[in-house]
Amino acid sequence: KEYVIENILWQVAERKLSQELKLDAEISHLGKNYQLTNQCLLNHPANFIKCDSALDQIDFALLKNFFTSPFLTASEGSAKVAFKTYLKPDKMVVSLALMAGPTRLFNPFGQVISFDNLALTLKYRSSEQQLLLTIEELRRANKQMAGQIKLTAKDSGIIDLLIALEGSNLTASDIPLLWPEIGPKRARNWLLQNLKQAKVKTGQFKMALQINKRDQLKKTKINDLSAIFEFTDGDLTYSRFLPRLRQAEGRVIISQEQVDIWLKRGQAASLKIEDLKVEIGNLRKPASR
Repeated sequence: KEYVIENILWQVAERKLSQELKLDAEISHLGKNYQLTNQCLLNHPANFIKCDSALDQIDFALLKNFFTSPFLTASEGSAKVAFKTYLKPDKMVVSLALMAGPTRLFNPFGQVISFDNLALTLKYRSSEQQLLLTIEELRRANKQMAGQIKLTAKDSGIIDLLIALEGSNLTASDIPLLWPEIGPKRARNWLLQNLKQAKVKTGQFKMALQINKRDQLKKTKINDLSAIFEFTDGDLTYSRFLPRLRQAEGRVIISQEQVDIWLKRGQAASLKIEDLKVEIGNLRKPASR
């Protein structure tokens, strides 16, 4: 593939204790132009390098030529990308900030997401062996999401994974985006199967788990799990022996052990329901009814 780099401005400023390098360039590829800016500071006494780079409105199609991961292969759209790098002999911090307009892509859990606006940062710290993804904004029409995914590797081969996501103005069909298909499936499946056609005013999902690399990622230990969803105009099934609740409004709170339902109002056949609390336990055990 051919890439044309032109209009290069290269500046080197010599200082007493450091060097400053600047690079501005225009990259042409397949009839499109991209603006690249780069600034690096080399400090000799402190023995570190600090670089800031930015690439304006790069197409995901261009990134596919350099990376072959499923994340980029399925992506459509463009983004403004900024890189920050800090290097020392015993330390490395790398961060990436991305702002995108209308785009379609895979998230790290293999789900396809289409959105109107996205802003996120990805930071890696070598001293802590930590990778932090912060979703500052994910918006589609009036639907909004935000949150963090933090991954920390330990010398023992254990990976700590912390997921904290929240959203508003969602629907029941958007719940899988807030609750990725990872960790225990029983609680997640219960929610997806029993809450239908609902408007989710607010939703929160948190999970902390440990993954053992030596077991080829097959074994996970859940340290914490919580999910809270406030909904209206939903169809809710809480028992196979009772009629489904229609036009239900309330809150569902899920932990590893049980589901707590606080129902503000709903309609069960010809019966109006108000201020109902239901507890469903034994989520760790296989279903017996």
